[in-house]
Amino acid sequence: MTNQKIFIVVLLLILLSLNKFGLVKGLDDYLIDISRFPLRLISSSYFSKGERPAPFSEENRQFKQRIKELNQRVVELEEAMQENKRLRGLLSFKKQGYVNIPAQVIGESSDNWRKVVIIDKGKRDGIRKDMAVVTKQGLAGRITDIGLRSSRVMLIIDFNSKVAALVQRTRDQGIAEGNIYSCEMRYIDKDSDIAKGDIVISSGRGGIYPKGLIIGKIDGLNKGINRLHLKARLLPAVNFRRLEEVLCLKKASP
Repeated sequence: MTNQKIFIVVLLLILLSLNKFGLVKGLDDYLIDISRFPLRLISSSYFSKGERPAPFSEENRQFKQRIKELNQRVVELEEAMQENKRLRGLLSFKKQGYVNIPAQVIGESSDNWRKVVIIDKGKRDGIRKDMAVVTKQGLAGRITDIGLRSSRVMLIIDFNSKVAALVQRTRDQGIAEGNIYSCEMRYIDKDSDIAKGDIVISSGRGGIYPKGLIIGKIDGLNKGINRLHLKARLLPAVNFRRLEEVLCLKKASP
């Protein structure tokens, strides 16, 4: 405490003593204000040294930041749980004579006329051209191009996709072709009694797609152009707008 502050405190004490013994009159009102003055000096000196407590605004900022971090953590845990759930369902898929190679979709073609996705597995992971690619719902497509660490998958709704198909109930055969948004099954016998809701699977002909993979179900029928065959509109089993994880089917070693 400086000499000036000591002097003020001593002066205050003297005035209080004089007032106590009645030697000085009319000081009561002034002494109240004077008594506060040293406290103001002391407090201003304390805070001027940078020892002021952290304001509430700083604490609120810290709390908000912590809440934001915790919310982000909740989102991450929820995403991990959803991914784990999808992978468990995916890995439950079994096809006799084949080994599953799981992969994640990491990109897609920007061409509106093509339906191609990119997966995070390539040659080093055992991926080979023309491998069938599936989800737990059914057939997704096949491998067309391979890199060391990634590959391209042509989906069955691509214009260039053709899958030898079979109507499960009637055993009628045909070709499932892509049309960007869904598939059409062509060259069905015109006398067939196929109906809306029938399940269509891969027939196994052609050597690319194993027999029995679900392609979709019939959503509508019409006559072919030459009226010698029926044409069926298919609703694919796979939801291609939500394609995140897939399985590549590798033929098992004998």
